[in-house]
Amino acid sequence: MLYTVSQQQYTQTELQRYFDELSSDDAVILWGNGVYLLAKQPALFQHLNAPCYAIKADLEARGLLDLLSQKTNINAITMDDFVQLTERHSPQFAL
Repeated sequence: MLYTVSQQQYTQTELQRYFDELSSDDAVILWGNGVYLLAKQPALFQHLNAPCYAIKADLEARGLLDLLSQKTNINAITMDDFVQLTERHSPQFAL
């Protein structure tokens, strides 16, 4: 399953409920304002059971690209990469 997170208002408890269900076959993509969660809830992204990605253009637009250097388990991706991930992971669950 592909989890896409585009909003920042989620609490750590809410997100943890979803992230507890992740497997290595899943993926998480942060995009739009969802990339703010890297700054708001950094502990959530340290031990995910699935790969995590963030849209590079969204990180750059919000001045957050430097956060990825601190979080080696999160990869910046392009929109082309996003499309490829949607093709590999189905269904999609949008938050």
